Amino acid sequence: MKFKRFFGLVLVLFAVGISSACSQGRGDFIVPDYFDTSTPVEIEFWHTMGAASEEILERMIEDFNEIFPNITVNHASQGNYDSLFDMIARAIPARAEPTMAYVYPDHVATYLGRNPERSAVVPLNDLIYHSNPQIGLSAADRADFISVFWDEGAGYGVQRDGEDVIFSMPFSKSTEVMFYNRTFFNQHGLTVPRTWYEAREVARQIRHIIDTDPTVPSNSLPFAYDSSSNLFITAAAQQGNAFTSATPEHFLFDNPGNRAMVEFFADMYREGIFVTREMPELQGTFSSSLFTVGQAFMTIGSTGGTRHNIPARVGDGFLFDAGVAPLPQFDLENRAAIQQGPSIAFFKRDNSQEVLAAWLFYKFITNPRNSAIFAMSSGYEPVRYSSYDLDIYQAFLEDDTLFTRVARITQVQKDDFFFSPAFRGSAQARQQVGFIMNQRMLNTRTPDQAFSEALRNLRF
Repeated sequence: MKFKRFFGLVLVLFAVGISSACSQGRGDFIVPDYFDTSTPVEIEFWHTMGAASEEILERMIEDFNEIFPNITVNHASQGNYDSLFDMIARAIPARAEPTMAYVYPDHVATYLGRNPERSAVVPLNDLIYHSNPQIGLSAADRADFISVFWDEGAGYGVQRDGEDVIFSMPFSKSTEVMFYNRTFFNQHGLTVPRTWYEAREVARQIRHIIDTDPTVPSNSLPFAYDSSSNLFITAAAQQGNAFTSATPEHFLFDNPGNRAMVEFFADMYREGIFVTREMPELQGTFSSSLFTVGQAFMTIGSTGGTRHNIPARVGDGFLFDAGVAPLPQFDLENRAAIQQGPSIAFFKRDNSQEVLAAWLFYKFITNPRNSAIFAMSSGYEPVRYSSYDLDIYQAFLEDDTLFTRVARITQVQKDDFFFSPAFRGSAQARQQVGFIMNQRMLNTRTPDQAFSEALRNLRF
């Protein structure tokens, strides 16, 4: 059975006090019948973009203003995803949140609180299905959004009139892939692994080379994975093991399959062939920091960080040739690859024209062409099917860069994306299973202790 669940990741900051504050009551959001182009309106967009992506965004804003000169888009990068979440969570009680912002499902689940319809987050159904074609999305446009990305925004377990309420829309979508040192692989006759069992054997071969070849730095790493939490959740999905559920009992990850899976990776770590970012060997840095200088030979990280995996330059060239491969699987007939990357949510305003302006801006930056442009220069995925067919995207794929190598892999791998439900506590579940993986690798807890402690930490 192939998983088609999607999961919202990356949230480690959460407190009951914040959750309660985010549940402050708000009135219903009524969508205007039209957008008033005669009155100036400003919107605030908070995100986590770096300088390169902000430059693309600025160009899109300029193009957008040719259509809507009365809309001023103010945008600001707010650090990493955790700090962005924390800023919004603190801003909501003071009604100082932005008009629109990057979000992960776990973020939105927190902002929705216990009464989603009265929260600060705008339910988007009335905008999406609005009869005014300038506002609403046509049936063709709705179908053009990649389905697994679209479904994430309706995965909050809230219904109205029998329909799922959509609280977020896709924007910068990514997955994980395996980067490998193709030069090193060719030199030593290594085969790019497709399964975790093959990856273990290749990592053993690399370990032997590191230990016996004096030209290879002795502190090099055969195989590194950036996120212990992603590793647990993805490997569980690949094996068909339960992780969480949208309905109580939410936390289902303590099962024999997951216990055995954790030991598989813990044994690899103890054998000296595999590490995660949280292990002492990486000291909290991303594996790309060693990969780019030729001291890690297989790494798994986000496609959104593609530019950080470009090998170091030597003169007019690169230190080595970097290859890209799909995520290793436990079962090639039951493939699963984590989907990540932020969506966008909108926040209620007394002046509904502000929200409408933000929605029109979102529609513009996710039209097929703009979605393709953002993806080509960032390593993220287009969110529209038709983006892949555009001449500019097809021409992009004809080039041979690390970005295009990633894009060719993710075009295929997107069929394997999955998500888990977002609910109050889903962020903590993600954090706790990462702790389980870390504790077992370091052998600081027995399996019983690690899983039991994780479950105790998830009692609300």
